[in-house]
Amino acid sequence: MSESKTPNPKSPPSSAQGQPVVRVSPRKRMWQKRVLLILAAISVVTGLMGRWGTKSAPIVAILDTGISEGTGLNLLPAIHALGPSHAAVDDVGHGTRLARVVADRCPRCQILPIKVSVRGAKLLPSDLAAGIRAALKVQPSVILVGSGVLDSSNELEAQLAAVDSAGALLVVPAGVGLVNAFQPMPVSKLIPQRHPQAILVGAFRSPEMVEISQNFGSEIDVVAVPPARQEGSFLAKDPESTGSSFGAAWVAGLLAETQRRLGKRWTPGLARTWLALGSKLTVAAGLAAGTGGRAAGPEPRHGVGILDPGYPGDQLPVQSTSAFALAADESRERILIRIQVDRALPEVFPKVSLDCPSGAREDFAKMFLPGSAPTRGRWILELSRREPTSPGFAGCALKIEDSTSGAAATAPGDWTWAARI
Repeated sequence: MSESKTPNPKSPPSSAQGQPVVRVSPRKRMWQKRVLLILAAISVVTGLMGRWGTKSAPIVAILDTGISEGTGLNLLPAIHALGPSHAAVDDVGHGTRLARVVADRCPRCQILPIKVSVRGAKLLPSDLAAGIRAALKVQPSVILVGSGVLDSSNELEAQLAAVDSAGALLVVPAGVGLVNAFQPMPVSKLIPQRHPQAILVGAFRSPEMVEISQNFGSEIDVVAVPPARQEGSFLAKDPESTGSSFGAAWVAGLLAETQRRLGKRWTPGLARTWLALGSKLTVAAGLAAGTGGRAAGPEPRHGVGILDPGYPGDQLPVQSTSAFALAADESRERILIRIQVDRALPEVFPKVSLDCPSGAREDFAKMFLPGSAPTRGRWILELSRREPTSPGFAGCALKIEDSTSGAAATAPGDWTWAARI
């Protein structure tokens, strides 16, 4: 009968397999802990970089005519919306120029070219829907659509709704007439131009001369200077780069770059307000007397005004929930006011009051003009003398406030604005 042996406490411990366990010195254990901490830190940083990838390299998807080879741009693999059997090569150069404009405003952007049109014409709702679906797979910050269609479809409407849910900004040009390029049409008849969440961009020849061939409507959010008309631009004096699609590309790159610098995405309402802050209300077009059958008021092709080509300059823009602008004619007898907030405006009109040197006066006419678009958070208001004998507004203090909140605008999201004329 064998006797059980009591382990010797001085003998080295053994593993379950009978192998001796290696002892680790305190110094080595300390270094192992340091290595583990470094690896954990690397893991955290890598995770944050993945989470905030749009801050370093936002993606701008461009749905147009594709991309030419050898551009030197920061491109993701191009996609042809009609299927993998088709090449996404740009046949006319339009999509390539749009990509260059975006990259000029946002050098760090990754650009995803998606070909939805063979030669810039005959864009179908199914092609546009397929292009948007492909764009959403890469979670872009901005989707730029270079054209539009007259007819919609359930599939296309579903994809536009998906853009809203994904938090991407949809930027589109006002464009020219689709039936006849020399016959402008209301943007309300075009898709995706009439989509409520789309940032709709127009173009202009000069502050005094509108682009008369451009489509029109209160849905236009802002007018941008096409790069071909910007002094010093790489596309300066390029006759094929003066349309609103190039103004839209400029705005798309600007929005992508600004979001990158801020490190967060914007809602369409906040993007509109920020663009309005950098836009100049078009006095000449907005306050000129009606001529040629056109009623006086804001130019229906100018939206909230002309965006400053230097905006936002060297400083990081401050996010704002409201933007106001005032323009007056030389006699101060007529005033044009733009109100832009980051939400849909209620049906009730804002409260307007004047405090003039001659005392409080209410003898003015208040008219909300066709340029107003409450669903897009914008009103354009004109004040004028009620009677020819009424004094002008020179020296008057103007105050505008949200009439839904009562006399004091104190609740979150409410606004008030004051200026001296």
